Amino acid sequence: MTGPAAQPPRPPVALRIGVTGHRPGSVNAAGAPRLPAAAVPAVTATVGRVLDLMLDAARRTGAAHAGAFAPPPPDARGVVAIIVSSLAAGADQIVAEAGLARGCLLDAVLPFPDADYRTDQQREGTEATYDALMAAARARFALDGARAADTRAYEAAGLIMLANSDILIAIWDGEPGSGRGGTADMIARACAEGMPVVLIDPATPQDAAVVWSGFDDLPLASAQIGDTARAPLDSLSEVIGSLLAPPDVRSQDLDPGRWPAIRRYLRALVPFAPSPDHDATHEGSGDHAPEVSPDVVLDTYLAEHQQTRLGLLARVYPRLLQIFAGRPFGPSDRRAAPYVAAVRADWGPFLSACPETAPGLRDALETTLLPAFAFADRLATYYSLLYRGAFVACYLLASVAVALALCGLLPFFADWIEAKAVLTGLEVIIIGGILWIYVQGVTLRWHARFLEYRRLAEVLRPMRMLSLVAAPDPIGRASGRRIAEVSFVPWYARAIRRAIPLPDAQVDAEYLGAVRRAAADCQESGGNASEIEGQIAYHATTAGRLGRMEHALHVWGERLFKLTLYLGIGLLVLFACLGLTQEDWTHAMHENPWKPIKYGITFLMAFFPTLGAALSAIRVQGDFAVYADRSRNSLYELTRIRAALVGADPTIEQTTADETAPARMTPQRGAGEGHSDLALVTDRVAKAADAMQGDLAQWHVLSRARPLSLPA
Repeated sequence: MTGPAAQPPRPPVALRIGVTGHRPGSVNAAGAPRLPAAAVPAVTATVGRVLDLMLDAARRTGAAHAGAFAPPPPDARGVVAIIVSSLAAGADQIVAEAGLARGCLLDAVLPFPDADYRTDQQREGTEATYDALMAAARARFALDGARAADTRAYEAAGLIMLANSDILIAIWDGEPGSGRGGTADMIARACAEGMPVVLIDPATPQDAAVVWSGFDDLPLASAQIGDTARAPLDSLSEVIGSLLAPPDVRSQDLDPGRWPAIRRYLRALVPFAPSPDHDATHEGSGDHAPEVSPDVVLDTYLAEHQQTRLGLLARVYPRLLQIFAGRPFGPSDRRAAPYVAAVRADWGPFLSACPETAPGLRDALETTLLPAFAFADRLATYYSLLYRGAFVACYLLASVAVALALCGLLPFFADWIEAKAVLTGLEVIIIGGILWIYVQGVTLRWHARFLEYRRLAEVLRPMRMLSLVAAPDPIGRASGRRIAEVSFVPWYARAIRRAIPLPDAQVDAEYLGAVRRAAADCQESGGNASEIEGQIAYHATTAGRLGRMEHALHVWGERLFKLTLYLGIGLLVLFACLGLTQEDWTHAMHENPWKPIKYGITFLMAFFPTLGAALSAIRVQGDFAVYADRSRNSLYELTRIRAALVGADPTIEQTTADETAPARMTPQRGAGEGHSDLALVTDRVAKAADAMQGDLAQWHVLSRARPLSLPA
């Protein structure tokens, strides 16, 4: 990960290559060897050709999109390629050796502890090759498989291999497998996931082919290998390009400079000019469908800069929270801390709780994932402040403009031309200011940048705990060359994930205990920033704060309308009293002291509903009630998952002294001791990630329906 420290990091050009296939001793239904010794040289040559094609395609993709990638390390030969293998005799070792010979890295995932798994190699006479590969491997992730359930152990290793690979090399004779976890099963799962598979039949290795649902215009969901399109090896160039290349979309002119901003504003003032949010690329003409265009493109994101100084507009929403929700307004609302340093402090307890036996993974999380998340998270916060500050300021300024217009109708100002001119000038300035905020917010896409960067941050966030158990990415696989992705978010998230290695560790009770603490129980190590704890704390605070905001805005809007009613009734009572006590009561209303009272009440009766409508519009635009309910639901779900993961009582201790402190749960140490199985811990961690992603999807749909608009 390289790039200016004040800009989002660019991911490296990386490709993860998985492998499955037959072992030398495996036989088919007829008793014939599935990988004959005589076929190994030809298979090895084909594997070498396949790897050469893949690496060449990856290098060319990186060179063609050099602006999207970090420069490769000097010894990476233009691409960081990783072989993900179980190092079993036969296919696994063939591909691993060929990859190392070409400068690839090697991540090993073993179904059993190393000493136990080595007995398999001794039985097959390949322990020397196995030992050499283990010594050369970057990571050795040894699972907690048991011989009594060896099928499950092999399946678990295969699934982890698939989850951490982009493309699969399969040395397979095409015949059905012996059950779960075998070569045929892994190939079927890969095809169903939409993963490209290079099939090499030991009987005819020269006829190797690429099988991938991405070749189809409309690929089947969970496609089987018989339903999946095939192509010759020459198609690997297209396949690798589809996997690694960033979205091919137009660049955007989002220059925030002074003169571009003035030009945008002047164009918006032209009578009958299109709305600033109108984009011709979203429209179709004639019989043609509209072109799909992203809200924010990759070039825009990579060109962002760290924003530590928060201007007046970015402070409006925190002030609103201070007034209506009781949130303190502090120095961080005026100036943000440097992004990476701030997130490193937040992640400190998590990184400290990470298993000590996996230092390489921990270093990658700190040097690769942390900076990527820091910029996405902090930039999302910055643009959320601009977007929210913009709609709050526009609605409140509009009510002030109405107040100034009403002042011009008062006798004191109506008869004083100079004052009338001043009021009119102030009203023009305010209306012009509203239009300025709106034009800049729409043309610079504050709302879209907020949504896309927040989506990216929340996709990257759970990767730190998922990587501890080598679980699948939350973003899923690329759809294929025929279905181009428009948003840069999935591409960037996958590129970052490729740069994170497998854990270099033996899965045992100590390792799983460290995973549990890092994922859900950092309080044991004196911190409060585990993945799930942090999300529980966030949703507890957000639900309370937005609930108070919703209630306060609703109450004050209601009060202003009620006050208008009371003022109207009071004015009618005044009219009635004067009518009963004065013969010419209509003339009396134009004399002191009743004249200023009449105009003052009339002014307030016009202004109070306007201000109440502004508060109501802020409440509707902010949708605080819906977001508060969403946070309560997420809080409940994550609390249950954390309780299941650490054996805790799912009871949140509510606190009123400090709402920024995380919601805590009291662990019951006996209940969680049985969580020593990797599959169980992975299931809990994946469920937490799914809950976060489900919450993100709902939030994204709701938020897209609230773009910045004029208070009209």
